[in-house]
Amino acid sequence: MVKSWRQRCLDNPSMMFSQAFRRAKSRADNKDIPFDITVDHIVDLFKEQSGKCFYSGMDINIVKTDKDRTHDPFKMTLDCIVPESGYVKGNVVWCAYCVNSMKQKMPLEKMLKVCELIYSRSDKILKNN
Repeated sequence: MVKSWRQRCLDNPSMMFSQAFRRAKSRADNKDIPFDITVDHIVDLFKEQSGKCFYSGMDINIVKTDKDRTHDPFKMTLDCIVPESGYVKGNVVWCAYCVNSMKQKMPLEKMLKVCELIYSRSDKILKNN
């Protein structure tokens, strides 16, 4: 029986690091931004971060948890802290997909300000739900 992509990744999580590396390299090439990381570097980085999102400290998943969802909000993604600096050592971190989606190309300070503003309204937001 042929295993699904998801099952192969669950059986061999290193596939996901190689895939993340290839996608980052492709984005760097398309955007003409620096790229000097290796697969070993991003694996070591994941270990250094203890499998947690750099920005939130939440656990992040190597393989998405729900095979039926297109995106897992807590799936690991690579982020460039300063987007224009590219995928270079010291500028790359692992973060949750949901955080990376929110950050987009915002400077770190602006993203943190957005988070601060959301948090400051949390009582009002929760009261309305």
